[in-house]
Amino acid sequence: MDQRLLISGSRQLTGHVLISGSKNSALAILAGTLCCSSGSVALRGVPDLLDTRTMADVLRSVGARVEKDGGGVEGNALLVDASNVGSVEPCAERMGRIRAGFFVLGPLVARFGKAEVALPGGCRIGARPVDLYIKGLEALGAVSELS
Repeated sequence: MDQRLLISGSRQLTGHVLISGSKNSALAILAGTLCCSSGSVALRGVPDLLDTRTMADVLRSVGARVEKDGGGVEGNALLVDASNVGSVEPCAERMGRIRAGFFVLGPLVARFGKAEVALPGGCRIGARPVDLYIKGLEALGAVSELS
């Protein structure tokens, strides 16, 4: 049986609603900025949360510049410049604080042809496998080694 939500009202609703950004989307998009070898990427609606700040620290650890960009009415904004990224090895301590830190693996391999990353942490649920990420990269021709 399909579940449905039915809302009835006696008045027409009008107006604007500012919707905050999604943490999970922001984390993946932040990691994806590492693919940009020139210029800056402006991201708006990035939730100001511990996880997004930690991901910004992970990006900084490989040489990206990440700055708050005021945001104005669009909400929290970040400006990411990954043009000077030179390391393929993000800080293991920062990677260990957030599961989504592992998202930088693909962009680093795409841009530099290699990456050396610590296994992710930050998950209160318990250990979760990363084999899907590895299998995806291997299907694209990457060779992986766990040490």
